Amino acid sequence: MTDLHDRFRTLDRVRTPDLWSEVTHRATAPRPRAWGLATMNPAIGIAVAVTAAVVALVGVGVLLGPRNIGTPVASPTASASPDATIPTLTDEDALDPGTYRIDLDRVLGGADEYPSVVITVPDGWHHREWLVNRPRSGHDIPPVSIQFWDVQLIYGHPCQWKGTTFLPGPTTDDLADALVDVPLRNASDPTDVTLGGYSGRYLEWSVPADQEFDADGAAVGCDADIDVRIPEFRSWLGRDTSTRYQQGPGQVDRLWIMDLDGTRLVIDAFSMPYATAEERAELTEVIESIRFEP
Repeated sequence: MTDLHDRFRTLDRVRTPDLWSEVTHRATAPRPRAWGLATMNPAIGIAVAVTAAVVALVGVGVLLGPRNIGTPVASPTASASPDATIPTLTDEDALDPGTYRIDLDRVLGGADEYPSVVITVPDGWHHREWLVNRPRSGHDIPPVSIQFWDVQLIYGHPCQWKGTTFLPGPTTDDLADALVDVPLRNASDPTDVTLGGYSGRYLEWSVPADQEFDADGAAVGCDADIDVRIPEFRSWLGRDTSTRYQQGPGQVDRLWIMDLDGTRLVIDAFSMPYATAEERAELTEVIESIRFEP
C-alpha cells in the first residue's frame, strides 16, 4: 500500500491573504487523503464562492445551518460565559483525555458566524484542524472520526459526480431532504435531534459494500478531478472549497445537521467497517459531550 505521506495533497483555497493569514498552515500543509479532504480545481472553487455570494445577495442566504442525542431547551443559544480555562485546539496533535475548544470560525473559513465547539475526548484521540478522530495502528483511515462542515453544494451522484453539484437550500430540512435523495447512499429518514442545546436533523448514510476502492484509496469506476486524477466517491463541497469524499466500502456516516441560531453546521461522525464496538461507543460518547460557546 502506498505510504500515507505519499498520498497527501495540498488543499487549494479561494481566500484573500489578509483573511487567511491566521491559518496559513491549512493552505500550505499537505492534506491526507485518508481523512476525506480533496483538492479542488481552483476554477470550481471560484464558482462555489461566486454562487454563495449570489445566493446571499438575493436573500436566500448560505447560512445553512439523529437519533435524539442531547436535551431540548426552551431557547437554544450558546453559553454566554465561555470557560477560559478550556484549551483551544490549533495544530495537529495527539490529545490527552479531557475537554477542548474548537474554533469553527477559524477552521471553516474565517467568517465570524459560528460558536465554538467544546468537546470531551477519552484517551487515544487525535486532532487535526476540523477533524477529531481515534487513529489505530495499521490503518491509514481512522476507524472512527468526527468532522465539522459548512456544506454548500451537494453532489447529485457520488460516483459519476461531474456536473451534478446543486444548492440544497438554506435550512436544515432542505439539506437533510436533499441528502436522502442522493443515490447509492442508503440514507435513513431524517429525524429531529437536539445536541448541545440546539435543534437539528439527523440521518445516517453509507458507502455501498460492493463499491471497489484500490490500495491507494481511489474509488474504482468513479469520476476523477482533472487536476488530481484520482477517482473519488464524493458527498459535498464545503464553503472553503474542500470536498468531502468517502474512504472505503461500508463506511457509515452519522450526520447531525444543526441549526445554530440561523447558521447551519454539519457534524459528520463516520465509522469504518473495522471499527470495534468500543471505538463506536467512544464515538457516540464524544458526540454526546458536545456543547457550544460564543
